[in-house]
Amino acid sequence: MVDQKKLAQFWDKDVPEKFKHFSGSDFDPKVEKCRADIKRHFVDQIDFTDVRVMLDWGCGGGIGSLLLSEYSNVIALDIAESSLESANKYMREHGKAFANTYKLDDIETLTIKENVDLLFSASVVQHFPSLDYWRKVAAYWKSLEPKWIAVQTRHGEQNKSNEKDYFDTEKNYILGLYLTTEEVTGWFDDCYELKYHELIDDNYTMYEYFVFKRQQ
Repeated sequence: MVDQKKLAQFWDKDVPEKFKHFSGSDFDPKVEKCRADIKRHFVDQIDFTDVRVMLDWGCGGGIGSLLLSEYSNVIALDIAESSLESANKYMREHGKAFANTYKLDDIETLTIKENVDLLFSASVVQHFPSLDYWRKVAAYWKSLEPKWIAVQTRHGEQNKSNEKDYFDTEKNYILGLYLTTEEVTGWFDDCYELKYHELIDDNYTMYEYFVFKRQQ
């Protein structure tokens, strides 16, 4: 298992802002595309009627959070303190505020107080350091029993991570984790129905979008 303290410090201090999706950084030109992708692949696929609380897992600079806040209350979680600060600032600039925020230090001791209706995570899992870390996070998501899980991953024909060399080069953490379709669906198919699935090849990599709804 990766050293989670080292992972948090790395993303907080060493990773450039553009890779944490901060507004006002080199990521700015991609903001509208990011919002459009979130709307198309997630927002338009979810019935928000009974969604009161949403958890943005890996909120980055808050771009996804701001869009989600149009539909319900949003809780932000991130491994980097700098991301939470940036996301809070971005929300305030648009007249919004988080219902709560969480700094992820250790997945083993994390406690989310709220009842989460929608678990949302975009452009995050692809940066995970290992398959084991993903599986611990996926298990935690299930334990929250949200009504909806919306997640974007980087698709691979086989599960692959850069765990051994993760901290060494930019490429290794940006292209940190590849997951098969079966790896993702297999975590949730016992109690969730797959309501939406799309695989997108953008000529750089293949992104995969999943929306699961909890079965009654």
